[in-house]
Amino acid sequence: MDIRRVRTCEKCKTSVPLSRVRLMPKNKDASMLVCDECCSAMQTARSQNPPKKPIRNIPANVEKRQCTRCNYSFRISTTRLDLQKPVCPYCGKDDRVTNRTEVQKQSESSLPGYTAIHRRW
Repeated sequence: MDIRRVRTCEKCKTSVPLSRVRLMPKNKDASMLVCDECCSAMQTARSQNPPKKPIRNIPANVEKRQCTRCNYSFRISTTRLDLQKPVCPYCGKDDRVTNRTEVQKQSESSLPGYTAIHRRW
């Protein structure tokens, strides 16, 4: 065999003709040369393991706040509220930060002719 027409499988380390060599992804940035047998084994192993779903990170103790100065809504941890006064992350002020539910109730009740029927949600 000609040396230029033979490659080594990176998985089983055997010499394989160039026509039977496949390129498989090793990781995000690199690929590896494998023979047909190793390629089929890797594909069946990959199809048996379904892709994992991403874990959703849900904060446990979070309050919704709103700055009435800049009208920016944000969430803040209750453990952080115990340590310091809440500050608006947008404007950096702390004098007009209130609960979002209080702001919604005030704005709804200030509308002329407002009744509970007019609520959208």
